[in-house]
Amino acid sequence: MAEFEIITEAKELEALAKDLLGEEIVAFDTEADSFYHYFDKVCLVQVATHKKCWLIDPFNFNSYCCFY
Repeated sequence: MAEFEIITEAKELEALAKDLLGEEIVAFDTEADSFYHYFDKVCLVQVATHKKCWLIDPFNFNSYCCFY
């Protein structure tokens, strides 16, 4: 079974971003719904390295500024 961590707070996301800088290969996957007429809404961000996976729920963040 794959090990994963769920990211729910900005401080966890910031720590993850710093850790990922040291990785050679990082995979990202997004899940979105298209219920909105003008744009898709991202519902889940999945991040993986050879060692671990993280699930990020963007609805836990007040804005998307954490993702830039």
